Amino acid sequence: MILKKSWKFLVIFSFLLWNCRSSEEIECRRCNVVIVSVDTLAAKHMSQYGYFRDTSSVIDFFVKKSVIFERAFAPSPFTAPSHASLFTGVYPEIHGVRNITRYFRKQTVINGNLPTIAEILKDAGYTTVGFHGGGNVSGIFGFNRGFDFYLNKGQPSKRYDRWGYVKEALAWLNDAKEPFFLFFHTYGPHDPYLLPEDGLDIFWKDKNNFVVSWKEFRKLNSSIISFPEIRDRFWNQFNLSNELDVRRLISLYDALVRYTLEKIAPLLKEVIDKFPKTVVVFTSDHGEEFGEHGNFLHSQLYNETLHVPLFIYIPKVGTKKIPTNVSLIDVTPTLLDILGIDKKEIVFQGISLIPTIVSFSDSDRFILAESRSVSNYSASLIVGNWKFIGGLEKELYDLRNDFDENRNLCEVLSSKCNEMFENLNKQTAINNNFKKRVVNSNVLSR
Repeated sequence: MILKKSWKFLVIFSFLLWNCRSSEEIECRRCNVVIVSVDTLAAKHMSQYGYFRDTSSVIDFFVKKSVIFERAFAPSPFTAPSHASLFTGVYPEIHGVRNITRYFRKQTVINGNLPTIAEILKDAGYTTVGFHGGGNVSGIFGFNRGFDFYLNKGQPSKRYDRWGYVKEALAWLNDAKEPFFLFFHTYGPHDPYLLPEDGLDIFWKDKNNFVVSWKEFRKLNSSIISFPEIRDRFWNQFNLSNELDVRRLISLYDALVRYTLEKIAPLLKEVIDKFPKTVVVFTSDHGEEFGEHGNFLHSQLYNETLHVPLFIYIPKVGTKKIPTNVSLIDVTPTLLDILGIDKKEIVFQGISLIPTIVSFSDSDRFILAESRSVSNYSASLIVGNWKFIGGLEKELYDLRNDFDENRNLCEVLSSKCNEMFENLNKQTAINNNFKKRVVNSNVLSR
């Protein structure tokens, strides 16, 4: 949560400059828009958020020109619902999208009464294109709505090439017609944490018997092509109750983060160098768990999963550090505000972050996250520095002093726990009413 010391002067200088900023100065009409979503990228594993390893300094050139949101949270620990919230500005229970998994095969689609960011920008005269890794961001969920081209670059039989289509995005930019909206998504750091080649495992020097590259994996498992099979074979190498094996997993994940960002950096550089009138959002749909609260991968509502990076580059604005709690549902209304696009006929649950950026304001607004499995629904709520998780057990955390959520305070602060429980119930009621409006009316559509 703390920026590198080398940035202190930059932040102080920016603070003085920002005193004279206004929302009008931030506005960038007819500017291009680029959203880069790096799937499964946990903020806590990034250098810019204080991580002990150098996983992400390769994009410092971009971050140091951007507004940095220190407390951005995903609305879901899963890819499809989180991206649908990013695209629509509403919570998962409203848009109705769920991941397809080996346990849940039912097809869900973004509610047709909710316009997506691509549809809104297409109506405003933008060329719209998406490059993505397939799977749970495929067009079958409705993510392709509003795009001129929505190119699925996922190749299940060649999953070592999670980054190759950066070149295709760069090639598209060579002939791009402005204004444009470019959505770029990669599964780069997603499990299985296999690097494309040997020798890239830079954070672990000891020799071992683990298979850590796609090249080596393919030699030993040439007949396996399905993602579930690949994933199972990878995870079966590790004893998750062994601390050394867990550290080994983390080192592989960190190496993948670094490698992925090295591949993406040229795209970010090309955009801000070649297209000066471009707003760029860099974020992720969720983080990753490594046993902090008993689980691995991403399914729970703790901060290792929900706390995501969020950097927004706005031309001629510069860097600023925002400590306020924000959500991915705020991205679309913020972009429309920056672009000066009228959104009066569209109702979001997210808010424009421009007032927050301009005034250094803090907020005690409700920040919700939802997790729905085959048989269970759970939700978390952040209000200021308090976080409540409602599930089989009530949990209360003081994020000011315990951002990693190690001490459940529900027993010692029962009144506060009950207050947050009631706040969560209020937000659930708001969601239910909002959902009825979406289902029964076309008021929210374009």
